[in-house]
Amino acid sequence: MKNWLFISSLLFFMFTATANAQEINKIAVVNVKKIFDKLPVQEIVTKKLKNEFKEREGQLQNIKRDLEIKIQNLHHDKLHMQDNDRNKFKKEITLLREQFLQKIYFFEQDNHRRQIEEQKKILNHIYDVATLIAKKEGYNIVINNNSIIYANPDQDITDHVIQQVK
Repeated sequence: MKNWLFISSLLFFMFTATANAQEINKIAVVNVKKIFDKLPVQEIVTKKLKNEFKEREGQLQNIKRDLEIKIQNLHHDKLHMQDNDRNKFKKEITLLREQFLQKIYFFEQDNHRRQIEEQKKILNHIYDVATLIAKKEGYNIVINNNSIIYANPDQDITDHVIQQVK
């Protein structure tokens, strides 16, 4: 009789412990890249950044055009120019080229920095929505699917997040 009571107590403990463990470890999976790629916000951000950098891009194109014209003029007129004038013109072209390359570098750096800032905003929004859905559906852990090998499709909340983010 004691053995039966002990075994039934042990079985009861194992089943409740298993149920509690499953409840504690309720895990959701989300595909952040898929969400990020499907967002219409991405197109809006691209247009926003293009407009933001439109003026600077136009300035760079003007400098490039001026530089190309000066180089063509040098090649065309170098036979008719005195050495002093030709050297002066070459220095002017070199200086303009250095300024152009420096402006391109800063343009690319600023553009890259702004893209990262906008991507962070979008990712933070995705994370916030995924967190809200996880709390609402009782998930304790949410993992990006890039970090796992397999997950039951029932645990994938990617489509829910996409619907909420749009």
